[in-house]
Amino acid sequence: MNLCNTVNFVREIVSGQIVRVEGEGNRKEKWEEMDHRNEVYYFHFVGNSFLWHQIRFMASVLFMVGQGSEPVSIVEDLLDVQKYPRKPNYSMAPEYPLILEDCLYEDLDFKANPETVFRFYNTFN
Repeated sequence: MNLCNTVNFVREIVSGQIVRVEGEGNRKEKWEEMDHRNEVYYFHFVGNSFLWHQIRFMASVLFMVGQGSEPVSIVEDLLDVQKYPRKPNYSMAPEYPLILEDCLYEDLDFKANPETVFRFYNTFN
C-alpha cells in the first residue's frame, strides 16, 4: 500500500462474522468429545477494500475481547470514526493463525492448481 497516495483511510465492512467450526461426518462424534477450550473459530469479513494489516488489527482486538482484556463495547467504540479518527494503538495479531481464504474481483476468475489445493488441505487436516 502506498501511504503517500492514499487519501481515504475509511473502509466499509459489508459484513463480519465469527463462526465456530463444526465437526463433520465421523469427526462430529470426536468433535463433541473434545475439550471445548480448544474450539476453533474463523472470522469472515466482507468489504470492498481493506487497509494494510486491517484484518490483523481487527483480529487482535477480537482476541483481546475473547480473553477478557478488553470489554465487548470496544468493538462498537472503535467503529465510530468520529470518536477514534486515527488508528488505535493496538498490536497486530500474528500472521500464522490467519489465512486469507478468498478474494473476489468482478470480471476476474482465479484458478487453483488441484495438486496445490490437495497439499494445502492435507497440511491443515
